[in-house]
Amino acid sequence: MKWLLWITWIALAVAVMNENLGWFAASHWFKYSAAIGLVAVHIYNLKFCRCQDDECCVPATT
Repeated sequence: MKWLLWITWIALAVAVMNENLGWFAASHWFKYSAAIGLVAVHIYNLKFCRCQDDECCVPATT
């Protein structure tokens, strides 16, 4: 889930920077789909990735 959030955030950042700097030809749908994807992943994370105790979000030590 963490990687999916990062990927959609980076896609949206690239789309917004591309709109200002014109690095490559892209449709407005690229920006819209990145934004919708980021919103969808956040909603999924809020709904299904809940901690049951205080230690579920702490990385396990080996």
